[in-house]
Amino acid sequence: MRRAELYSNSVDRLDSTLVDLRETRWAPLPSEKLTALITQLRAVIHEPKELKQTLARLQAASNPAAPKPQLGACLAHADTPFACKKRFDPDSAQQTKEFTRQLHAYLYDLACKSPDFAQGITNRLFIPGFFLDHLFDSLLSFGENSALNRKELQTQLKKRLDDPTCFGLYGLSAEEKNRLRALLL
Repeated sequence: MRRAELYSNSVDRLDSTLVDLRETRWAPLPSEKLTALITQLRAVIHEPKELKQTLARLQAASNPAAPKPQLGACLAHADTPFACKKRFDPDSAQQTKEFTRQLHAYLYDLACKSPDFAQGITNRLFIPGFFLDHLFDSLLSFGENSALNRKELQTQLKKRLDDPTCFGLYGLSAEEKNRLRALLL
């Protein structure tokens, strides 16, 4: 995640394995946004219990004292107001390289979970200008080696296209696999 404004009182379901917090800030949900969201939710959530629970979470997210997420590993400066079990300093070449290594391993594993995940990841890596490509690029933009980082991840994913133990990449159609192979010669 980059350039995000987080509004939450509960992040229990947040996958915080590796989080890029370089341009993220934590803020309570402003009252005008809260009012607009409540209006929208009342129009679409018709089950009273679900609406009550959702509105309670939103109200808590507007509280300036709402608890901040407890995250796993973060790429963040020391003054970033999030609790991270492991913090990687974006100004350290060695630490950003390690964060990148862990991110690649995570993306390899995710691509192997299902063809849908694999297709989403490979589309963003292999197809220039793909929807949200600029956001995915930011995940791999760690200094002067960002193009190398992207190429390295592409190469590793391409190697696993015919690996039956990698269900997601292996499960892509032959046409999709050939298209990906052609994009990275």
